[in-house]
Amino acid sequence: MRCSYCHRQGHNKTTCEVKTEYLRSKAQSFGATDYWKRRYEERIAPRKISSKSCGYCEHPGHTRRTCERLIEDRNWYVEYHNEMVGFVHNYLINSHIGIGSLFSVVAQKWIDGDYRDVWSSYLLVGFEMPANIVTPNIQPLAILQRLSGEARLLKKPIRRFVRGQNDPSYHDKAKLTSARLSALSTDWATSKMIGFEDTKSVLLFKRVGRKKEDCRSYLLNDQTETKRIVELGPDSSYSGWRYENALKHVEEWKPANIYAKMMLDYKNV
Repeated sequence: MRCSYCHRQGHNKTTCEVKTEYLRSKAQSFGATDYWKRRYEERIAPRKISSKSCGYCEHPGHTRRTCERLIEDRNWYVEYHNEMVGFVHNYLINSHIGIGSLFSVVAQKWIDGDYRDVWSSYLLVGFEMPANIVTPNIQPLAILQRLSGEARLLKKPIRRFVRGQNDPSYHDKAKLTSARLSALSTDWATSKMIGFEDTKSVLLFKRVGRKKEDCRSYLLNDQTETKRIVELGPDSSYSGWRYENALKHVEEWKPANIYAKMMLDYKNV
């Protein structure tokens, strides 16, 4: 019998002492983080692990339906999302690019044996929250509607146009031709707010039946770990560059700092 892990004779991967020592050292060097701690505990005491394992946090002893971590994350997301809605609303009402602004959009069409640029006029008809808000770089979307020909809608990040930058898109490259300042509807923000039940359809928490996609995202795990490192302080085992990086990460993700970064778009407008 040859071990598939260390390639020595006389045992297999399940009983390999080299692998056990590797997991032990990982659990110690990484401060017994959830992942490595769990791997090591499962290794040295597999019979003590419950037959139930959560598909979200991957911890034993419960299922996804009763996962406290999942409930906490969904509650956090509701609060975070609604705060971002308020920030985006404030950003948009300060924008000189409002509903009614005109854009020109170029598309390539086959004409007379060659591809040619064809420009169409589009009207800005509304704004939308981005699908991904769990990022320090929020990108509200402008909804553009074609004025002639076949009905068509495009969604473009508005911040680039506010800063006076060009659209980097390869297809359907848009250009602002006439900005119009218009008031955002009074119910825009309230219509974008969500509650706890709405998080069932959020990609971070939606169950799709594939293990890698159903478990807690790396992004949320990373946020939890960096917050823990910061809470331990600069005198912990994470002193030095790792603590400094964690502190920088936590500061970058604070909602107030995300909003301040957004509003810098208007600094030179």
